Amino acid sequence: MILLYILMALSIALVVLTLDCTFSKYLKEDFTNFKIDEKQIFNENSIRFLRHKPLNDQRGAFAFKNINYFVKNKDNIFKFYNIDERIIRFYDENHSKPFERIPDKPKSDSNFKQDYFNKLNSKNGNRNEVGLGFDKKSNSSKIYILDNTTIKSLKIKNGNQIESIYNIVPNFDEKIMNDFFGEKNTEIISKNLSEIIIVENDFTSNFDRNGILLKVFGKEKVEEMKKNLAKFDSNKRKVPLKIEKINCYDRYDNNELIGYHFDMGPYNLKFGKDRNFVKNLLNDLDFNIDNIDRFIDNNSNKIISWISFIKLKGEYCVTIYYRD
Repeated sequence: MILLYILMALSIALVVLTLDCTFSKYLKEDFTNFKIDEKQIFNENSIRFLRHKPLNDQRGAFAFKNINYFVKNKDNIFKFYNIDERIIRFYDENHSKPFERIPDKPKSDSNFKQDYFNKLNSKNGNRNEVGLGFDKKSNSSKIYILDNTTIKSLKIKNGNQIESIYNIVPNFDEKIMNDFFGEKNTEIISKNLSEIIIVENDFTSNFDRNGILLKVFGKEKVEEMKKNLAKFDSNKRKVPLKIEKINCYDRYDNNELIGYHFDMGPYNLKFGKDRNFVKNLLNDLDFNIDNIDRFIDNNSNKIISWISFIKLKGEYCVTIYYRD
């Protein structure tokens, strides 16, 4: 389970910055002859549901496959997308600064030595990964900066700044979700998740389902990784998916906890074949799902990569992220 957790964390580090819609809609003006090399980016879309408002499928982000490409062209990229000066300053202040949440000391049962933690705490990286995001309906733009498994972001929404940080939650379970989202809502989420049947201890299959790794590392490297994993496949069995099995990130906006992001990438969910799961989850949680069938019909083969559960100023929302 520890190895699988690490692998899932790796896939998150590559995927979590990739939440996009057709970003060309948001260009304001092209000041130069510079054009983005679309082979250098990967993206995903997302759709947000609220209880008393229509669904919003005009939001997302994209990330750069090669950070060297971004660094080399960052000034032209910022100009090409007419990026807010506050976002550019945020990038300048954080792109080479480590901010991953690292404990000062290893736990008593940890195999790590103190000098390893000292090294982590004193590291000074200079090439943190970068992604950009947009939400047309809420008039917002965003930058994501990744330091290993921690994400820091700045969003400009209607002129206001919101700074966020996302961290992996060790040992995430129903109690944590109860405390945040309420016992009734958590029961509903757990009930619907249990309709998803997974195969435990099937490391290579779980690895295969993270297709984004193939795009990033290439077929040869992925096959090598799978060979190394094969020896850990044992005692395979089919079981219902539980909250504690899901790799999860928390999200803080301006130092306030606002939600949790569930990594659904390993479970091969698609809008078409898993229509009932998506609709039942949202309907049971009392979210507005008007026009969802039309959306699903238009995106039936899209893979569901994340589901986030957010509570902000007393209002709940669920966002589903998806990719090709």
